[in-house]
Amino acid sequence: MFLLGVSLNTIYGSNLLGELRIFGVLQRLAVSYLVAAGFYALTAPKYYTPPRVSLLEILIVSVFAFK
Repeated sequence: MFLLGVSLNTIYGSNLLGELRIFGVLQRLAVSYLVAAGFYALTAPKYYTPPRVSLLEILIVSVFAFK
């Protein structure tokens, strides 16, 4: 995404390195995505097992929740 943003900025703009706009919208999104993914990778649990719930329990809860 970062390289896509840089390449789109050079299509209609200047190709000079001194005038290259590095942090456009796509580049900012790419950097924030990288930071968020890194934070998640560092803080996420190693193994996640979802709780086992039977279909009957789901039906009972959904019936009584909407009354």
